Amino acid sequence: MALSGGYIMDYKKQLEQYLFYLDKEMKNQKYGAKHTLIDSHNAKLIREFAQNYRSLPTEPGDHKILVLCNRLKSIAKMLNNKHLDQLDEEDLKMLNRVLKDRKFKSAYDYRKTLKKFLKIKDKKKYFELIDSDYLKSVMGKANSEKPVDPNEFWDPEHIDAYLTASKNYSPRQLAWASIWLTSGARPHEILGLRKNDLSIRNERLVINVREGKTGSRMIVLEPQETIQIMEYLKPYLQKLDDSEKLFDIGWTQQNNIHKRICKKIKLPENKSQKLYIARKMCLTKFYNTYGLAKAAAMAGHTPGAKAMRHYIALKETELLGEELHSITKKMCPNCKAENSANETQCYSCKSPLNKQAFTQILNQNLNDKINAHLDIIKKDFMIKMMEINQPIAQPITSPSK
Repeated sequence: MALSGGYIMDYKKQLEQYLFYLDKEMKNQKYGAKHTLIDSHNAKLIREFAQNYRSLPTEPGDHKILVLCNRLKSIAKMLNNKHLDQLDEEDLKMLNRVLKDRKFKSAYDYRKTLKKFLKIKDKKKYFELIDSDYLKSVMGKANSEKPVDPNEFWDPEHIDAYLTASKNYSPRQLAWASIWLTSGARPHEILGLRKNDLSIRNERLVINVREGKTGSRMIVLEPQETIQIMEYLKPYLQKLDDSEKLFDIGWTQQNNIHKRICKKIKLPENKSQKLYIARKMCLTKFYNTYGLAKAAAMAGHTPGAKAMRHYIALKETELLGEELHSITKKMCPNCKAENSANETQCYSCKSPLNKQAFTQILNQNLNDKINAHLDIIKKDFMIKMMEINQPIAQPITSPSK
């Protein structure tokens, strides 16, 4: 599959060849062939996984499916071809030992792949296995503590050079570059966009991110930005149907094109070539231009998130200032009074503000009612006992004359 400006490997064809290889392995063992590389039952399981994973709503690319299938095949070999749908805790221990002995740098990815396989196979059946410590990451989240470094941002001349090189590469790449450098969306979110996810309202371009790391959200660009981005997008959009994907390409291919263009424009070494650099530059602008609530909504950040704090720090504002406090207030569903974020019960009417508080109040009320009911029964019992023990009263008669 060739694109203008470069050659992209046809992963779809590779995946079909791999699935054909699995079918061949299954047939060979059926007729008693020896020295096969993978057990026929595992070959069948991996083939089913590929088909089920391909049909997910997120529409994973062929390259990703191919990588996951190869990892599953390697896992099966590490476990001496034990059936992947019959694993237990001891097998996970063995897998971790093998990964450690062979010094696999991507050990976390192999555990993550096996976790995906078990979830798709039968989440309920393998719930305890999926939640096992042996399938959990021993690594922290990458860059979770690393603050944003403005020195790695691109200068205006680098952005102009990138757009010019993208225009010479292909119309698709120019459309990608315009959204990538303006929207602040994550690269995989951009790759998931369809034509009908873009619309213009009040001279502003609205980008609806349907599926992302933080769920669906809306990015609204200013009129001036809309004019610039539509100049690059319009010629490309005219060729697409409304429900068609904007970029029918995988993350790896897009990253390769990006690196090729960075090399062509001779981007300085101190400037980041990572695909997330455009998002960082856009979010810095968001947090310095818009109100905190709007910027966080467009960025897909939850209030108080570590990533959000880095951008607020760039703006040199107080992290727990009034503006941040105002968007983290909770409104009581009962009396509509505003409560601070850490409150569990409304200060005004004492209504619960979260599920845990609701459960506590419910249990307390239930206990109070039970105790009150027991008190009533106890009192009734005591009264009846007193009536039984009391001597029978004699009738009052008038004295005899």
